[in-house]
Amino acid sequence: MQRLALVRDFVSQEIGERHAYQFAIHNPKAAIAGGEQPHAHIMFSERHCDGIDRDPEQYFKRANSKNPERGGAKKVRFGETPTERKAYLTEQRSRWADLQNAYLEKYQHDDRVDARSYKAQGIDRQPERHLGPYQVRQLDIAQLQAVIDRREAEFVAVEQKEKLQGAIDVTSSLHSVLRERDEAQRTSPVVEREQRQSGKANQDEINKLVNTAMGDIQQDIDLQSLIDSSMAEFAGIHQQQLKQQEQLKQAKLQKQREVERQKQAEKLKQQQSQQLKPKSRGPRM
Repeated sequence: MQRLALVRDFVSQEIGERHAYQFAIHNPKAAIAGGEQPHAHIMFSERHCDGIDRDPEQYFKRANSKNPERGGAKKVRFGETPTERKAYLTEQRSRWADLQNAYLEKYQHDDRVDARSYKAQGIDRQPERHLGPYQVRQLDIAQLQAVIDRREAEFVAVEQKEKLQGAIDVTSSLHSVLRERDEAQRTSPVVEREQRQSGKANQDEINKLVNTAMGDIQQDIDLQSLIDSSMAEFAGIHQQQLKQQEQLKQAKLQKQREVERQKQAEKLKQQQSQQLKPKSRGPRM
């Protein structure tokens, strides 16, 4: 019901009563990792509902500007040029993300979506190429596991980067506080004597945080190496799959050529047989 309400709100927001439309919500199981893949298909006509009563056949006819009631509904373009259409779709994509995040928050889901590209988000990662159900069925167990391992490694890497950034922010703040303290100590020897002991404790804490951050950095580097390795393995699997497909294609073409040669040889053999066959003669008188 939440998904249905979300789609209906989006349709009402973007289309309303201005255009004829229909939509369907599908929820197939993911081909590789399983789980749900809910998505909606929304189809609408660019013809504007102007309040004139038309049957479906007339509605989609060419519009008549002089006598609108005699023609079909007039089209309303969502941008006339490719650039304008791209800009409109980009803005629409952002509006969908905002509405989806509002629903996720309303129903207390932790997940959030971002309509921006990885590059715009500052994520150094190549988007995963969609394989589709046919190509997934061609993968064996080892190949499927390589894809799953790559996804898990990337997910863990993102989590570690977020934790690392938090640790770096805390360390930077502590360094800033320490610099301010040192500046104050240089101008006040009494404060320096009173805070010397606590300053040592702060320095120990900073060193501990820096060491933790460096450990996280090393772990992040290790995870990135794992991701690179998984991506390389997946690329090799994909290249091998393409090579196998090409070999099958060539074998099929070779078989077709062989069948064609056999047909031609059989045809030629029949023609030669007909030429060598003696002609029948009529009875002698």
